[in-house]
Amino acid sequence: MTVSQFLAVMSASATSDGKQFRAAAAPLFISIVGLDMPLYFGIALLKYGPHVHWKPVLIGAASIVPAAVIGAGLMCLFFSVRLSPAGIRAQSVWGWPSFIRWPDIKEAREFKFFSLRWLRLYSSTGSAVTWVALFQAHPGLFKEEIIKLAPPESPVHAHIK
Repeated sequence: MTVSQFLAVMSASATSDGKQFRAAAAPLFISIVGLDMPLYFGIALLKYGPHVHWKPVLIGAASIVPAAVIGAGLMCLFFSVRLSPAGIRAQSVWGWPSFIRWPDIKEAREFKFFSLRWLRLYSSTGSAVTWVALFQAHPGLFKEEIIKLAPPESPVHAHIK
């Protein structure tokens, strides 16, 4: 994303109105722990081999849980989705704010990471891909708002379940 595109996104008036939605923390927490625990134990087994000293390894594994709680909470807090009559404000893959107008959405592709469903929105203007978390804390309200705001021909409708 260039500086001019970033400034255009930040100055868009549609980013301050509309309804804000946050991702659900529980699926994020489960995915973080589900990814980190096997990775941590795999690295410990590679490092120590069959002679693992279990006490420090288990203490390290136990520290993953509070880190996952903090990480999931921060992700829910900082990576929200705002739906407005003008479009969707979410994030790019790098976490930068990204706004896409409803008429500019040329393609929507679903992406699954563990059990987390994301919707990647591609713009006809060639700006950064906007990532929308579909595992919302209030999925019913999120779905209703998308149905209400998105034009009938929008590719977003095919992915809202």
